[in-house]
Amino acid sequence: MNVNSLTVDVILPIYKPKRFVFATIESVVHQSYPYWHLAIIDDSSEDSMIDLLEEKYKDQSGKISFIRLKK
Repeated sequence: MNVNSLTVDVILPIYKPKRFVFATIESVVHQSYPYWHLAIIDDSSEDSMIDLLEEKYKDQSGKISFIRLKK
């Protein structure tokens, strides 16, 4: 097993994210270790933040996935 190719999975649950969500995502995106995947899970937020996040990070497809929970 090659330790340098192990993928680190980061799970970020959000509900009405406001203050630190962009800084949190940017922290993951700018890691020096290249093998990572970020799953952003919207826990039934009533705002449109998840849409903004998807638009902002659309160039990271394959590295960031978005999951929307209905309840």
